Amino acid sequence: MITGAESLVLDQGWLAQKASSINVSGEALTADTGRTIGAWVPAIVPGTVLTTLVHNGIFPEPLYGLNNLEVPDIFHAGREFYTYWFRTVFQWPYNARLLKADSRFWLHFRGINYSAEVFLNGKQVPLEQPRGMFLRRALDVTALAEKRKENRLVVLVHPPDHPGCVDVPGQGADHQIAHDVAAQYVEGWDWICPVRDRNTGIWDQVDVEITGPVAIRNPHVVTRFHDKDCTRAVLCVSAELVNNSDRDWKGTVHLSVTRKEGGFCSVERLHTASVQVEASSANEHLLAQLDFDRPELWWPNGLGAPALYDLSLDLVLDGYGDSDSSEVRFGFRHVTSYIDPKLQGRRFEVNGRPVFIRGGNWIVSDAMLRLSKERYEEEMRFHAEMGLNMVRVWGGALAERPEFYAACDEHGLLVWQEFWITGDCNGRGVPPSEASWPDDHSLFLECARDTVKLLRNSPSLALWVGGNEQIPPPDINEALEKELRLDDGSGPVGLLDGTRQYFCGSLWEGFAKGDGAFRDGPYTIQEPSRFFEDDFYPYAFNPEIGNVGVPVAETIRATMDEAHWAPPTFHTLDDGSIVETPNECWDYHTYIPYSQAGVVRNQIALYGIPTTLDAFCDQAQLVNFVQYRALLEAWNARMWRRYSGLLIWKTQNPWPGLRGQLYDCQLDQTAGFFGVKSACEPVHVQLDLHSRDVQVINTTFSDVDAIVSATIYNMDGAIIRRLERGRALFPADSASVSFRLREETELDVPPVYFVLLELKRPEGGKVLSRNFYWLSRNNGDFRALQGGWRRRHVDVHVLVSGRFVPLQSGGSQRSERKVTRFGGNGPGPEVSGMDAEGSGTGVGGNYEVLIEISNGADVRGEVSSLTDGCASELEDRRAGVRLVGVEKGQADAGQESWKHQSAVMSDVMSSGQCDERPDVRCREGRLEKDVSASGVAFWLHIGVLKSSEGVGVGPSDSKYLDPRVSPVHYSDNYFSLVPGEKRLITVEFTRRLEKVNEHPSILIEGWNVQRRVFELKARR
Repeated sequence: MITGAESLVLDQGWLAQKASSINVSGEALTADTGRTIGAWVPAIVPGTVLTTLVHNGIFPEPLYGLNNLEVPDIFHAGREFYTYWFRTVFQWPYNARLLKADSRFWLHFRGINYSAEVFLNGKQVPLEQPRGMFLRRALDVTALAEKRKENRLVVLVHPPDHPGCVDVPGQGADHQIAHDVAAQYVEGWDWICPVRDRNTGIWDQVDVEITGPVAIRNPHVVTRFHDKDCTRAVLCVSAELVNNSDRDWKGTVHLSVTRKEGGFCSVERLHTASVQVEASSANEHLLAQLDFDRPELWWPNGLGAPALYDLSLDLVLDGYGDSDSSEVRFGFRHVTSYIDPKLQGRRFEVNGRPVFIRGGNWIVSDAMLRLSKERYEEEMRFHAEMGLNMVRVWGGALAERPEFYAACDEHGLLVWQEFWITGDCNGRGVPPSEASWPDDHSLFLECARDTVKLLRNSPSLALWVGGNEQIPPPDINEALEKELRLDDGSGPVGLLDGTRQYFCGSLWEGFAKGDGAFRDGPYTIQEPSRFFEDDFYPYAFNPEIGNVGVPVAETIRATMDEAHWAPPTFHTLDDGSIVETPNECWDYHTYIPYSQAGVVRNQIALYGIPTTLDAFCDQAQLVNFVQYRALLEAWNARMWRRYSGLLIWKTQNPWPGLRGQLYDCQLDQTAGFFGVKSACEPVHVQLDLHSRDVQVINTTFSDVDAIVSATIYNMDGAIIRRLERGRALFPADSASVSFRLREETELDVPPVYFVLLELKRPEGGKVLSRNFYWLSRNNGDFRALQGGWRRRHVDVHVLVSGRFVPLQSGGSQRSERKVTRFGGNGPGPEVSGMDAEGSGTGVGGNYEVLIEISNGADVRGEVSSLTDGCASELEDRRAGVRLVGVEKGQADAGQESWKHQSAVMSDVMSSGQCDERPDVRCREGRLEKDVSASGVAFWLHIGVLKSSEGVGVGPSDSKYLDPRVSPVHYSDNYFSLVPGEKRLITVEFTRRLEKVNEHPSILIEGWNVQRRVFELKARR
């Protein structure tokens, strides 16, 4: 019995050829002649023309170094230079529908940029609309299909009609791309280089499927609530039923609602609906309105679990049988927002509860659209791990893909989705642009409607916005306002969405100043205390506020030639300001300085002038952490008093950019990532750097009973002063001041001193939040952290253990991580991690590692109370291979150490969800015993290396072999330890071992802590 539409994704076996190199028609190219016309090269589909050319070595990796300057730009080379044929062959999946007379054969394109001509088996397939980057095509090719033979498919892809000139860089260059309904960033911006082919190609999924005579299209799932508490819900289900046959059909749609949790699947509801579908019709049908009592709710990150349900639709036709099926993942949630009369800005609520928005702006995963489900999952997990709860999909890029939304659904990330309008390219830019663009308004609306249908069932999707810093042309905006109106209670049938608000632009209707004025930002470095001043930003919701983002030195080495590894040079101006001058490659990669001459002191130079790449990037990480933590903590401090939310510009870069990012294109986190992670704890203790108030931020729904303490240390690690407020109740959803630190002159502190804030439960001392600051008495001069103080290394005690779970061929564990790798010659896309199909030569799998690190005491035995009844977990073979970290240059760890560590590892990781265990954080804290320590272990950093040698494995023809494994998920990183303090850090990653005797290694290093490497070996 067929229970689902039989489909086949066409992502392999494609060939490409420049259209101008052969003078032949699509009909001839797909004719069954048995001969190949022209010289074809392997093609990347989904992908672009440029990714195919790079794959074949015709051009170097454009995003590496200055390679993009070597790639012909479409404006000068001409549109025909990037006009290409793509071809493939396929056979229809063999199943019962293949042999039935009334079956329909479909060819689906989810995205082509910009226009296309499609040919199958010697005939052209008509397209109602050949243009539009964001328009799906569902083509009924029943009359052309070779049902039992090989099918020949070719697609002629044309670039955007108005690719524009990028000779003068700027925000969208000359803005001509805005004539078309396409992504605009491809002309370049102040944060990215131009994409030379403007991303011409079959850039999204292609598949073929066989259905019965009636197909299910665009199911619409709407959840509504009868009460404000969201305890009684109704699930409304409708779908378009497409009948391309010449007869009417009757049948039944079988609906099932299930929920998966903890490895179990429960059936929540079964329902059937009778349908009658007229010949040659495509109409929406209401299939069900089902009541649910106390459903599990979908909550944003930090406020609860994002509960998800699965809906299955199976259409059975009388006299035919199973015709089609569809599956939808959805969640019960209600998202709304309003202008807060006190704040005079927009405020969001989910399920009737206020949500303080701490989010980020998202451009696109990769500038050349090398997209994957796996990378989306990694990046959205990063956002959730930072504690963010909203992602804004910027209007100059994509209508994001279903895989992006699936990851946001899983991680509880609200999504602000914009349509393809920007102020720069649509009427507010320099050089002048036109507010009436794009040229074809009906095409824009057709793409918008199709995008809504594609994405509307995702519970993470929170709002639609007409454009970035601009309103769409009046007729488009009016149509969107009308068609995206909210459900008035009559039900979702006939509504395009009905559940989400539509706003005309990112600077209107309660965002920024609210009237369209350019009052978002700033985008540059600040004095950390400046964020906390009352006049820093006057409006409630800031949709874009940016900062610096230099990555670690390894990323610089991995993404540009050695000739460009030199860091910026420092110069002192006449007024005493210190400024940086980057080299040409850093400048091309849009580096922004860590100073504003005469306004903001050079924040890197406050630690001394670095002379090497490593020193520069190390100091940049210190600044990254301080900047982003201060930004988020300043918003925390004024939660609901002045602010309702902010969106960081940006959380990531779709290329090796050198500004505005919290993790880089290699998926390695900057220290700014962990600054945000610290500030965005649901319950958080912090220091207002302007007022010196010690504050407790509680964004949860429950009051917190706790004790707040502040301990001040000198540079030798001795306690200068300890302050503690007695037991207090910190209200839910509020920012509270606990006490104020006295001014430095009153505290008699040294030039540089440290402050450790802790928020603890009164009973048992469970640590709810911990925050560590380094401060300067001398107007921000941190040079005392260099020199002799840095060379007096602090010894830390470390134990590393874990487990390795091999990936089985076709298994269900975490699949491959796809990262764009840049070798010395720019080889292009490469897979990092385990291929789900098991390709490659070595064994791959998931690593789950526990690191116990202590300043001043041997960690063994200190958490023995946690091990009771836990050691048996790792004895189970299904738990994977037990690992122990063996320090390079040291003897194997003793059996006693292993027994202790394996028990702790079992306790922390037995659930397989290491990063979500709340008890990991609560065990952190200072040891309750006298210890011997030589000072504060400052700025500890953990990394994962491919081998203990600290160099990469694999091809040796690159100038630089990146030693890192990425992505890696850390429970914390870039942290410090006061004397007697211990931390438990969990580390997760997936890795394919290319050699039998190869072992990934854990790197631990610090500002004043010697570098140590621990090789992960199986424990016998």
